[in-house]
Parts: sequence; structure tokens; C-alpha cells
Amino acid sequence: MAEDLGMTKGAFSKIERGLTNVPVTRLIEIAQVLKVDVANFFESTATAKPKAEDPQKQYGFATKGEIEELVNMIETLRAEIAALKAEVKSAKKPKK
Repeated sequence: MAEDLGMTKGAFSKIERGLTNVPVTRLIEIAQVLKVDVANFFESTATAKPKAEDPQKQYGFATKGEIEELVNMIETLRAEIAALKAEVKSAKKPKK
């Protein structure tokens, strides 16, 4: 790869290990040699969304599982509030 790009193996090794900032023009050259879209280089695990299968993935101070539990509690509360509103509304209607 380094040879195809006209650079030393050491310089290319630094790119592979993420030890140097790579100019966009060099990224384009690497993508051409690999026959891939340059956008592939920007899809890293650091920027990828966590997978749903990982319930212990941390989101700040909460795990995905804890967040899902909160979402479920909120949905339950919404349903209960809607039921209470309907009950209050029907109690306020004047009886004929």
C-alpha cells in the first residue's frame, strides 16, 4: 500500500495506527487504491451508534437498558395520564 501511494512504510504505518492527521487528498488516494468510497473512512466505531444488542453500553451515566426502562415508564405514565384526563372529562360533563 505504501509503495502504491509513493510513501514510506513507516509513514503509512502511522496513518494505519491513527498517529497522524491525514490530508483529504491522501485519503482519496488510499480509497482509490483500495477501490472503496472515501466515506468508508469516516464510519468508525467511535462515531457509530451503539448496537441494540449491547444493553450495558454507557450513555453518559446510564446504560441502554436503564434508558429503555425509563422510556417504558414514561410511556406507562402517558397512558395513565390520558386515562385520568378522560375520566376527569367524563366526570365534568353535566348529566342529562
